[in-house]
Amino acid sequence: MTEQQNVLAAEREEIATRVASFKATQEKFQREREEYFAATLQKARSEFRTPAILVLGTTLRSDPDTFIAQRSNPESRN
Repeated sequence: MTEQQNVLAAEREEIATRVASFKATQEKFQREREEYFAATLQKARSEFRTPAILVLGTTLRSDPDTFIAQRSNPESRN
């Protein structure tokens, strides 16, 4: 190989290394976002399911459908 070909090969190798590093970093960020989302969603669901929370004078039970029905139809409240 000539000197110029060696330089070009080295530059291509450096570019490939940088691209691989960038891709690995992006995949790491994606995994961290997914883990944060899952943890946040799990926390929100566990807090929503906590019994005996008073919301506008109505006890929020563990069944969100019952709560929604009660809020939309005041006659069905306990």
